[in-house]
Amino acid sequence: MTSVVIFISKYENAIEGANLIKNKLKNCQIIEIEKFIKEKEVIENAIIYFLCNTKLIQLALTNLKSCYIYNEKYYLKNYKKLDVQKVLYENNLNIPKLIKYESIKNNDFPIFCKENIHVGITFQVYNQVTLERFFSKFNIKNFYFETSLLKINNTLNEYKVYYVDGYVTGKDNSKKISNKIKKICSKISHALGLNIFSIDVIESPDNYYIIDVNPASSFYLSGLSRKKFICKIKEIAKSL
Repeated sequence: MTSVVIFISKYENAIEGANLIKNKLKNCQIIEIEKFIKEKEVIENAIIYFLCNTKLIQLALTNLKSCYIYNEKYYLKNYKKLDVQKVLYENNLNIPKLIKYESIKNNDFPIFCKENIHVGITFQVYNQVTLERFFSKFNIKNFYFETSLLKINNTLNEYKVYYVDGYVTGKDNSKKISNKIKKICSKISHALGLNIFSIDVIESPDNYYIIDVNPASSFYLSGLSRKKFICKIKEIAKSL
């Protein structure tokens, strides 16, 4: 069977999720991406899944030869979080409104301040003073701002959705995923070059808003999606 490699980062807590996948596969190994880069290793003819969000992925790609790489098109674009949101917007997918720092007014609060890297700092801000104190210690160029859709005492519903090569589900025992969400996931897959991902969605009475796209899902809340992913890996391994 073709070997399977799951890359994790020592700076992210993904080993448990990686093992849940590895334990259901033959000839599968988990590799720490920092060690892989440091030792200048080369992997050939394997199935690759990056269960990490780090800029080292771009370096790792150069040392993968004739491999099937999940989400390869996405990684070759080297997207940051703000890039992803802009691509979604350009493809007519609803996202929270983006705000420039110099345009923030008192009636805009609360807003979300997000670091422009995956697995970065994200927090909700309620006033200008907090922002000024925060950016006395951090570089504002590394962050962007979004309107908050989850207002105090609201009835909006936030949940996670998983996409595995066209298969869409929510967390285990969640309500049935609507056809509209399935179409949204298909558009995201096409727009970003992703075949495996999860999204965080906010559902309003008449619409859906995408607040985050994660290309490195551990499927923690969906055993069904993990099972589907493992089946897909086995199918690909047989075809290589």
